[in-house]
Amino acid sequence: MLSGLNGRAVVQLFVFCIGVRGFAAEGDEQRVSQDKRPLPASKARLEGVGRDVTTALLSDDFELREQAIAGVVRDRKELIKQLCAVVAEPTNCSGRPEAVRGAITLLGELRAKEAVDVLVDHLAFPDVAPKGAGPPRLVTDARDLYPTRDRLPAIKALIAIGEPGVDRLVEKLASPRNHVEFEACLIVLKALEKPSVRAKVRGVSMNAAPARRRIIEQSFGLQSP
Repeated sequence: MLSGLNGRAVVQLFVFCIGVRGFAAEGDEQRVSQDKRPLPASKARLEGVGRDVTTALLSDDFELREQAIAGVVRDRKELIKQLCAVVAEPTNCSGRPEAVRGAITLLGELRAKEAVDVLVDHLAFPDVAPKGAGPPRLVTDARDLYPTRDRLPAIKALIAIGEPGVDRLVEKLASPRNHVEFEACLIVLKALEKPSVRAKVRGVSMNAAPARRRIIEQSFGLQSP
């Protein structure tokens, strides 16, 4: 469940959870004001949490080991929930964009399939309403689009999450709110390309407007029937 993360990274994520609670709180009276942001956890505290977990896992006490595992799983679920709340809060997107970017990055690192909906809804962040956005480019190779991937953090996160996000991305590709979302969907789906993904994308292209259909077909090398 924590594939791809080493022990120190897991501990850092848990400590970050403490810091994001203020951002996810509901109501003006619960939100952390600009001049009262949470202080970063100390290095000693971070290392202390790590020692507690590793000590429990290395213990000969079966119940203690099981409690440690259950605690990590529980904390992971809570962390994902709080990170999603950070991303979903509109005032964070406009007033705390770096907090939202950090939360999206962590959701990708956690391979959090629970976050697919909120990430797809924020595919265009921070370019929510880009000025003068032209038609989307052809996406023939995801490697050619690293600048876009770097600008839009949800792209990397959804690529990291992988297969669990495909169906939601296909839905968004069929009805994007703007050109940025359309291009972002193409980038992620191209990165996750395999026969089953191509089949779903083909289904979208067949019902798309002529201009979008042409772009989808050319991006994935599909031929019109």
